[in-house]
Amino acid sequence: MKLDKMYGMNVAVVEDEEGETRSAGGIIQPITVQRGTLRTGTVFKAGKGAEINGKWVDNEVVEGEHVIFDLKYASEFRIGGQKILLMHAKDVLGKVEVPPPVEEEQT
Repeated sequence: MKLDKMYGMNVAVVEDEEGETRSAGGIIQPITVQRGTLRTGTVFKAGKGAEINGKWVDNEVVEGEHVIFDLKYASEFRIGGQKILLMHAKDVLGKVEVPPPVEEEQT
């Protein structure tokens, strides 16, 4: 099974992977404790838009964008073992600029 298309103002996001950290006292802190419910991820699929009050409105969120969103408004869905978060475009808080990876110098 694969996610082929989103409808309306809905989006599917693949959440960035971030691991657990340890506090100064050695306690393992899951990511939810570290920063509440705000997350970042990449838009996997996005609907084209919807008719609102008789006018067509394009979905501002587009596939491939790196975005910040509130996890409490997302629904988790798994396709082939991959976690996909489904939400309405209004629950995407903004676009995040991701710097290109820094290449390490070889010695």
